[in-house]
Amino acid sequence: MDSGPLASIIITTYYRNEALRGAIESAKAQTHRPTEIVVVDDSGEGHAEPVINDSRVTYIPKDANGGPISAWNTGIEHCSGKYVQFLDDDDRILPTKIEKQVQLLESSEDTGAVYCGMEWASGERKSPRIRRDVLRDVLTLKTSPCVTSTLLIRRTLLDRILPLPTYPASTDNVLKIELARRTEFDFVDEPLMIRGQSNDNISRSMKKINGSWKILDDYRELYRRYPSDVRKAAVSNIYQWEGRLYYDRNPFSLRARALLLYSIVKSPGFNRNDLATFLRTLGGEYTVSLGKRIKNTVDRLQ
Repeated sequence: MDSGPLASIIITTYYRNEALRGAIESAKAQTHRPTEIVVVDDSGEGHAEPVINDSRVTYIPKDANGGPISAWNTGIEHCSGKYVQFLDDDDRILPTKIEKQVQLLESSEDTGAVYCGMEWASGERKSPRIRRDVLRDVLTLKTSPCVTSTLLIRRTLLDRILPLPTYPASTDNVLKIELARRTEFDFVDEPLMIRGQSNDNISRSMKKINGSWKILDDYRELYRRYPSDVRKAAVSNIYQWEGRLYYDRNPFSLRARALLLYSIVKSPGFNRNDLATFLRTLGGEYTVSLGKRIKNTVDRLQ
């Protein structure tokens, strides 16, 4: 029964037709009504057209690849919902996601964005932890599971912030910063999104890292409004991402170890998980076990 406000699900895709099929099916399975589904094909050559065989799905092929933010802008131009869900083509949303998030948004005018927990294909889960004024947390560039595909956003807010400036990657952080400057966040404490396990190559991952450094530069005046620890945390996180990237590519990489160690040095506070990650790169399972013993000892002393 179509009795609620219209929710728009914008799926952006780029040469991943098999994954796209699953994303569309998860959007069609939503218990909230009414919903509309818009697929923005960013391939520049209509690559996803064979997947679209349902009149309930609006297909928008772009003339050229423009990146995620450009695809979001295009999707917004072709949707009419009061609330908007951006969905990556390799992610899945569980049937009650939109329904439960709409309920929160409808109950609070001060809340403009609601996210939820998420689960990986491996079964690992990540629970929400921040709400209300989240700008300080967002500026650290590490707010998982508050990511693009877990969010449902008021359309009026998106109209105020889009189009966003073009970034090579790390676009979800730009979106969250601009939203957090204007509204409060809330969450549904359930894993209502399943995160895709795409095999990003090193060049694509480096784009995320470069995009993160660009955020620190472009928003330097905003960072100055907060204690220096906020920017230090962001710097530490970027070095950690790059270190993990090189370690996954080559477990014997000295560059990976140096970056991971530097991330600990730059961190504004002692992080046991970061230390365990670094120890893992030094000597395999023995040092992981050592890291756990150190963590347990610290826990007992606190």
